[in-house]
Amino acid sequence: MRSWIKNAILLVIAWAIALGGIELALRLFGDNVLALGNQFVFYRFDPKLGWSNNPNSHGHLTRAEYSIPVDINSVGMRDREPPPRVEGRKRIAVLGDSFVWGVGARYGERFTEVLQRKLPRFDVLNYGVSGYGTTQELAQLDGVLDAKPDYVVVALCLSNDVTDSISPFGQGYNRPFARRGPDGKVEITGYPLVNVRAIGVKLIGADSGIRLLALVNMAREAMAGPNPALNAPRFKTDLQVADFELYLPDDKLTPEARERKRKALDIEADLLAEMNAEVTRRLGPGRFLVALVPTKWEVMPQLLPANARSNENGDQLLARLRARGIETLDPRGKFTAQDFWRKDGHWNAEGHVVFGDSLAERLAAQPALRP
Repeated sequence: MRSWIKNAILLVIAWAIALGGIELALRLFGDNVLALGNQFVFYRFDPKLGWSNNPNSHGHLTRAEYSIPVDINSVGMRDREPPPRVEGRKRIAVLGDSFVWGVGARYGERFTEVLQRKLPRFDVLNYGVSGYGTTQELAQLDGVLDAKPDYVVVALCLSNDVTDSISPFGQGYNRPFARRGPDGKVEITGYPLVNVRAIGVKLIGADSGIRLLALVNMAREAMAGPNPALNAPRFKTDLQVADFELYLPDDKLTPEARERKRKALDIEADLLAEMNAEVTRRLGPGRFLVALVPTKWEVMPQLLPANARSNENGDQLLARLRARGIETLDPRGKFTAQDFWRKDGHWNAEGHVVFGDSLAERLAAQPALRP
């Protein structure tokens, strides 16, 4: 055999051994390498919403504490295929962000499946998309109502949904955002949306389960840099509020920060009031519920800055929602630190049970859902 062929074979073998060694090392010692991996590999660009679940995509989401299988159905939901409408069987649609989508939870562990088991005579449809704010859920609502649910639940993440609703970006992606217009009404702006990243093209890393590919994808993403199109004026917002500011009592904020906090909370409540009005218009009264989603900041005050209050943001939101006649569910007092992953900020399976049980108890008593 010619020497160059032998050398080529040896080179291929050496590369295979090296790459195999790196892959083995990542699996044995490199959990934190994939802690930066995120659920956006299962998404696609959406000109209305910014991003949405990529239909028929499959793979695993792996982080330091878990590796969960992810399956997106044919209509873009991390759920089973929607069952056909059956006479006498009612539907509950659930909207929300990563807590609804189920970061850190397998299918079957999420609170929507807990709810399905608790209320077997209903069909529970999970419309969660990680990273969504209420602005995107409002834009999503028409499509959800086209599926003719009998009841709509919005799971409101306390730590960041208020700020997500007024931000033109999420996880580095462009999205529509809300602001107060000249006429005093809330308006949705930011269009046309820019496809900042090629959402979904990195599915090879998720589908294959090869950690080396995930590492390469992360490196490519880090090297890509910002999209120059995002310097356009429509991506600017005059209302910028840090998440932690929502947890600071008014007397601990400067007058300027206090006013920003008030405006952000009012916009959030107005967005949910608009959703409530649309659900009432299309489905009838008494068919909309906002369920507060406790985060680590609600149960672990040591994670908050000095002078912050764990219940400040939730209490402020509840007061505004009740003033607008919106029905709410507040399960904050039922959660403990054991309901969350130790490193990750999301619920573990126990946390989903707590939320699912609370929601099931409330929905079982709703007149609109009685036989």
